[in-house]
Amino acid sequence: MLRSLLFALVLGLMGGLGYAEPLVVILSSESGVAYTSAVNALTQSLEAGGTPRNAIAHLSLAEWRERRSAAIPRVFVALGSQATAALAEAPAGAPVLAALLPR
Repeated sequence: MLRSLLFALVLGLMGGLGYAEPLVVILSSESGVAYTSAVNALTQSLEAGGTPRNAIAHLSLAEWRERRSAAIPRVFVALGSQATAALAEAPAGAPVLAALLPR
């Protein structure tokens, strides 16, 4: 279901021909195994749906906070409650798809 939702969302948001800036930014709350697995699965699903690899970026919370003023993606995918809270507190400028990972 998440795969279908992401595919439809990204497919609908893809508009330009060039991908100088990422279309999708995956923001992780942590760097643990569960988060790495989720990032890899999302990236593979997006690629299988036709999103080029260079249009997908994965950032930690610290990296995102440093780059916040950079170009805005078409969609954020927040993995975990900390990433979701960070995007909720700051003007993200793009839709946010929040996913919580079970412990």
